[in-house]
Amino acid sequence: MAHTKVKYSRYKKPLMRKALRFVFNTVKFDSPYVECLVYDSYLWNLDLMLRYACDNNIDPMSYILSIRDELLKSAGVHEYEYR
Repeated sequence: MAHTKVKYSRYKKPLMRKALRFVFNTVKFDSPYVECLVYDSYLWNLDLMLRYACDNNIDPMSYILSIRDELLKSAGVHEYEYR
């Protein structure tokens, strides 16, 4: 079995988890249940997303933070309004 060289991110995983939580704190879902499902899905796949970012020379933090823009394109997701 051939092994590929693993590129490591300069960011630690707990920081990346916090960044993901930040992203979800800045958007509002119409359904709290759907928000929970989507957040859990991203959290469960965080390692794969970080590996993808590293393999494609994408800054992992920028990649995680860009999820917000993708979420806002979805029906039922809105920008969180601070009051």
